[in-house]
Amino acid sequence: TKTVADMVMIDIAIMTEKPSSSDSVSENSKLTQNVITAIKTLDNNDIQIETRGFNLQPLYNYIENKPTEINAFRTITCLLVKTNKIEKIGDVISVAIEAGANDISSIAYDLSDESKKKAKSDTLALAVKDANLKADALASAMATDIVEIYSVNETGTSYPTPIYRTLEKEALDATSAERMIPPNLIPQEIEVTAEIEVTYFFK
Repeated sequence: TKTVADMVMIDIAIMTEKPSSSDSVSENSKLTQNVITAIKTLDNNDIQIETRGFNLQPLYNYIENKPTEINAFRTITCLLVKTNKIEKIGDVISVAIEAGANDISSIAYDLSDESKKKAKSDTLALAVKDANLKADALASAMATDIVEIYSVNETGTSYPTPIYRTLEKEALDATSAERMIPPNLIPQEIEVTAEIEVTYFFK
């Protein structure tokens, strides 16, 4: 069965470069907090934010026949934003960029736990119907009757990993000094597969 994704995860990064490590970290912390605050203003209950990574590294200036020097320090904070409000994706990206985010590499569509349970039940039901249709066809071809179902075993149910989608740069560019127009992102369908094994008695 195919189910429209009802949860989305967005990778947001804030990068700063300053001459000193302390200035770089301080500026990055300030911008990161601005981004978090801006996103939470959209809906504090339905949006989850967690830190996915933090990195501080020196940037070297390479000049031929001269000692290598540190030119600046780069700080990157990576945030993972989760929400089941699919319609808020564009707004999350928009306010994050306005607040200081400068790298939104991808979004990932997935199913919530509740949707996964329902999709699994629906898919198993279809698998059983399919097995019964095939058993009826065999019984008809052999001119026999199905006496009973001896056993039903679920041999596997699979959900794909979250579907990642790289965002186009054009979708993230702000226009002049006006508020950025949220990009229009359409959720994708996720396919759930169920396999069963049914043993029938024929007579």
